[in-house]
Amino acid sequence: MERVFMKKMIKQNLSQYHFSLEENEAESIYNTLIDRVQQRRATDDDELYEIIEDEVYAFITNT
Repeated sequence: MERVFMKKMIKQNLSQYHFSLEENEAESIYNTLIDRVQQRRATDDDELYEIIEDEVYAFITNT
């Protein structure tokens, strides 16, 4: 269930940047971002929404 929640938050963050994904690549990108968020949560004390915002920004800016 947590992955579903993170996916929803990631979608919202992407839409704030007016970033849209092709349907055929969307699930792969969501899964990649969710994995990155989960990896950071294991070692980072930041709030979930902050980690998601950071990872989405890093994805968009390709950093």
